[in-house]
Amino acid sequence: MNVKKNKNNSFRIVQSEILTKGHSYYYLSRGKTLIPTSDYSNLVTWVMTARKRGKLVLQKYLQGLFPKKIEFLKSNPIHSKLGAVREICWSTALVLANSHRLVKFVGLSSDFEQLFLKGSYKACLELLDAIEAEFGVSQWLIENKIAVLQLSEGIEAQKKYVQEIKANGTSNVPWLAYTYSRRNEDTTTYFRFVSQTIDFLNELEDSALKSSLLFRALNIFPPEVESIGDILHYESNSPLVDIYTALMFVVQVVMTSDIVELKETVLQCLLAMSNKVNDPRIKRLLFIAGMSTDPCQRQFVKLIVNSPAEEAPNYPVDSDWPVLWRDEAIECLNAESDIRVDGSFQKNIISDLRHIYKEGSQADEDIGRKLKDCLNYRWMSFSNVLQELLWREFSCDAVADIRSSLIRFVNTDYLDSELLRYLPESSRDAYRQKLISEGGDSFALRANLALANKDFTSFQAKDSDDGESIVLLRAELALSNHAYNDVMHICSPLLRSKSLRMRRIAARLTAYALDLNADLGPLVDFVSGSCVLDDGIVNMMPIQRCAERLDKKARKDLAGKLSTPVILSLYSKNFDDNYDKELSYAYEDFLIRKGLSRPSELYNIAIDLDPKELVYYLKHICIPEIMKVSTAFNGTAELQNERLAVCYLLLKYDEDNAKDYEFEIREITRSQAIRKGVRHVEQSKMSIDVAALRKWADKKLKENFLRYQALLKAGFNPAAGFKEALLDSLSAGRPMPREFFEVPTDEASSLLKDIVYSIIQECTINPMHGLDCYLSMRIRHGALSGQLRGPLELEKIITQKKSDQESYASNEFWKEKLSALPQAVRENVDISLCMFSATYDNIIEEVTNQKIQICTKEKPGGLFNVSFTYVDIRFVATLIDGETTFDMFFDQCIDLFWRSVGTCLQRVHYNIESVLKPSLNVAFHKLQENVSAVSVGHSTAELDRAIRTAQTNAQQALEQIKDWFKLPTPRVEPPFEMQELIDIGLQCVQRIHRDFNPVIKTEISSLPPFADALTTFSDIFFIIFDNIRKYSAMGDSPNIFIKIIKEAGGIIKLLVENDVELTPDGGCNAERVESIKKIIENGSYQNSVKSEGGTGLIKLKKIIGPHHYMDFGYSEDSKFFVEFTLTLREITI
Repeated sequence: MNVKKNKNNSFRIVQSEILTKGHSYYYLSRGKTLIPTSDYSNLVTWVMTARKRGKLVLQKYLQGLFPKKIEFLKSNPIHSKLGAVREICWSTALVLANSHRLVKFVGLSSDFEQLFLKGSYKACLELLDAIEAEFGVSQWLIENKIAVLQLSEGIEAQKKYVQEIKANGTSNVPWLAYTYSRRNEDTTTYFRFVSQTIDFLNELEDSALKSSLLFRALNIFPPEVESIGDILHYESNSPLVDIYTALMFVVQVVMTSDIVELKETVLQCLLAMSNKVNDPRIKRLLFIAGMSTDPCQRQFVKLIVNSPAEEAPNYPVDSDWPVLWRDEAIECLNAESDIRVDGSFQKNIISDLRHIYKEGSQADEDIGRKLKDCLNYRWMSFSNVLQELLWREFSCDAVADIRSSLIRFVNTDYLDSELLRYLPESSRDAYRQKLISEGGDSFALRANLALANKDFTSFQAKDSDDGESIVLLRAELALSNHAYNDVMHICSPLLRSKSLRMRRIAARLTAYALDLNADLGPLVDFVSGSCVLDDGIVNMMPIQRCAERLDKKARKDLAGKLSTPVILSLYSKNFDDNYDKELSYAYEDFLIRKGLSRPSELYNIAIDLDPKELVYYLKHICIPEIMKVSTAFNGTAELQNERLAVCYLLLKYDEDNAKDYEFEIREITRSQAIRKGVRHVEQSKMSIDVAALRKWADKKLKENFLRYQALLKAGFNPAAGFKEALLDSLSAGRPMPREFFEVPTDEASSLLKDIVYSIIQECTINPMHGLDCYLSMRIRHGALSGQLRGPLELEKIITQKKSDQESYASNEFWKEKLSALPQAVRENVDISLCMFSATYDNIIEEVTNQKIQICTKEKPGGLFNVSFTYVDIRFVATLIDGETTFDMFFDQCIDLFWRSVGTCLQRVHYNIESVLKPSLNVAFHKLQENVSAVSVGHSTAELDRAIRTAQTNAQQALEQIKDWFKLPTPRVEPPFEMQELIDIGLQCVQRIHRDFNPVIKTEISSLPPFADALTTFSDIFFIIFDNIRKYSAMGDSPNIFIKIIKEAGGIIKLLVENDVELTPDGGCNAERVESIKKIIENGSYQNSVKSEGGTGLIKLKKIIGPHHYMDFGYSEDSKFFVEFTLTLREITI
């Protein structure tokens, strides 16, 4: 009795404080922590109506529940933290007190989803306006409105709406609106967006806020009880709509997961809400809990439109059930028929699903786009069902995830027999009866009833049932009964099914059983074999599990299997680089186990290896980056030669992809020819790893660049007016307008600035690939010291520090040389030399540690202050349009980087001349003065000469050091003589066709080197020589004559003639040549991509361009000629 009285007293105290103490919002927040949860309903009911002097006491709080303006949304403070149980109870009390309004909201949101699925976007926006008028602004409303605006009116409309929110919103609302906006952009990719958002939120120190924003931005639920409470805690100042939608999210998480601490609380709340809020999800959650016998689902009835017979199969109309979309996509895939896309949302998804099911892992981008859609439309029930279906394509588990299946059940309006076996025992029988009574007599129903019973004998087969589906059912039942060997045996014929989908599902089931069977060898073999046979199955195979199990012992045991390196390569390509070292070892271990040292030697045992695995091993694993681990190769040249040998093998074993290998051979040959044809000069020590940085930028920034281009297309142009202002400034001598030097504030400019800054920053400080890395490796790490100390060490006038690092060792060489001098003199000379050694090294250390550094807060004296101005950003912006590729943009940023580095290098040169050189000279002069001072009256001529010699050579070394600080060269293709270019083209052909050995005569005018000629001429001569090899009919050694003359205006004319063997069908050859001429003359060659016969001449025309002369054909003296002109730029000195 006293306890009850105390509870009532606490409730009355809270009421009194709210009414009398002046800070009603604060005392409401405080009161929630004091009273028992059983009084929450009473408190909420009182709060909604409590008045004082005719005014609502908690008007500000109530305004926050139904905010009429964006600026009122979440403008109130967050309430005191209650803990998960109390937060759930308080949110439930608010729902119950406003149930009459929420019943209307549930109905309107359902109507909104139906309109959305029909593509009635205008009606959707009108309905959202009606919801806003009734319930106020909410995060739910903002999120849905941005999604509909993006779909119906495009990026401009949604950006305009978001700008209004950013201008007037409070708390985290602007950031969330920006996040929703970015998430809906066409160029945003799902996985990159999720990764970047998580990385950003991981920087937050407030873990509760992080949990809330993960839910709001990504729909991610936390597994911890406290974090679940945090989600509702941060909704305590939210509108009623957001409180309700967040509560429904939390109760679904709790009831479908193993969060036992909250289940009883949630169950009581669901029971309380079930009679007042007509939300079918509540009833289904109670059904899952065994507290209801009605799943609130109905049998789906297909609506069929009779289409013409040639367009079979028929297709459903206005279906709102993703399971049916999936079934139609699979049906069309099996029938090899296309989806008749009519522009509707559903048909587009069905078409996408068909593509996904066909391409499998090769459609990861498409799956990502659909997952992004599910996230953008997450408040609609269909998205939860579609999301579960999509994630199954990324799963190697043969059995669906129980939590995901239950979430799908809660959000499904239709009876779904697939979910029967995932329901708890307490509700499974009721659902079974419902399915039997209303579900008809389909194969799916009968099969799923058998799966739920784990008994094949309960399955009643019919003549109309698909035989392979019955076999698959038997395999699934064997798996559920842990008969893993039976699973593999039963699935064996399905792996050869005509149905691609059936083969993949059977393979996933087999791999799953093999994994559970514990024997790693058969699993690795099966997964490897499946993936090389069908690269679309990768996501459905347990590659990650295999890689994790391939520890050192396992790799040793399985070293003789090609499947071992194949699995590790598949992991590297599809997951991350965690096992790249193990992949390199596995590559070599396989060869060693086979008694080989190089992959090109596999030719001798190829017959004993799986052909598909062999091709994969040669193609993807025997590459220089992996082969370099082997001691069989000494340097890059040997690695490239081995890769060439591998490509020759691939030409033999993988003829379908011969063009790819021929191209690779040409590229390797070209790079080798470049190395052979270019003088070997000392390269600048300034460098960055452009390839690695490009790969990083492509992964991290490409999406943002595409976003920028989308904004540019939408009219957000940071370069607007800049070019005109620059020209005006240059012509009139006036300064440019001030705004072009100021920090850009619009979203597009800020985005471009951030992208450029990220690239420049990465180029500068990346520890593996950036400038600072190369400064460290090539200059600071001993090189500078060695270069400057070398002349002194040669003359023996400098010594090293002692092991204690506190003093320098005596110069024993000169003590011995000056042995004729008095001991005291020799010791003083030695002290002078030691002091000089310390001074000299201190100068080097100062330069190394303080000057040859990137300028940072830690190294403010660093001479490499790589930066750019806002004018630079504007200039870069002028170079970007809709046709600019990310690679082109990246190259522009690299050029900007090197321009800035060039300025830094000028500072380095100045510092060397004005600081370093004088400092060294002072040190030498001081040494000479000290030696002279301590040796008065004694001859030290030999030492004096050594000091002078060392000083002279040190100055020369300093000049060489200055050469280190130059921009890297060559920046463009190096020049080649024309004969060298001919030889390169011939060598490219000979690398592929080794027997081709023509007799070439040349008549070449005196020509200067031409700029950027290597790529052009190697392609030209490759095409000409390859055409001669194919069509001359003169064997392996045809006669070829090449004449090259220089004409006016930088134009050169080339004539290539070769002997041909006239054959009876020569007329046909002449006709084919004439037809190619016509194609070229009418310009249609410019649009051709692939054609059979004569493509070499068309390609040649594409290279030389439409404005240059070209002729070809047969001459009267049994020759074929090609004649054309080119305009080239001479290299002038």
